[in-house]
Amino acid sequence: MARDRDRDARPLPLEVLGDIARLGWMSRLPLAGKSEAWIEWGWLLHECGFLGEDLGLPALLALCGTMGDMLSQLGRDDLRERYLRPLQEGRAFIAFAWSEGADPFSFRTTARPDGSDFVLDGSKKPITGAMLATALVVFARHAETKEIVAVLVERDDPGVEVSPVSMMGLRSAGFGHVRLQGFTA
Repeated sequence: MARDRDRDARPLPLEVLGDIARLGWMSRLPLAGKSEAWIEWGWLLHECGFLGEDLGLPALLALCGTMGDMLSQLGRDDLRERYLRPLQEGRAFIAFAWSEGADPFSFRTTARPDGSDFVLDGSKKPITGAMLATALVVFARHAETKEIVAVLVERDDPGVEVSPVSMMGLRSAGFGHVRLQGFTA
């Protein structure tokens, strides 16, 4: 099955994360920056990579840990309910949209203030897990202050387009290209 997915460049289905959650693994997500939780999570990922056939899975689970920790540290109940709980239940995946395929700090993607909202324009690739993501944390350069901002984006929102990126390996990790054209957050 893993070999077929890699050959056909098919990302792991989101249902796999649901299966993993039912096994109790997602209850071990390292939340609120606790270092001992990260050590345990790291061992779990090590075993998953060592015993498993699909190396895309530990990469995706590592992102689940990162996103879960980031969301839990914000301490916001609304984000916990909307994003963290579904992540822990394996019903959601949140991709980390940093790379633009160039210098890691070039950030041509911009976030322009528009009243109390931001309008995002730009492109991110290759983004691990973009093809199974339900949401993305998009990093962009603030158009006025030039600082880096992070914006939670729903995959299905207007102005967000996700397409596959062809890779030489780890193809089940669902690498994708994320385009933001006039997306308002």
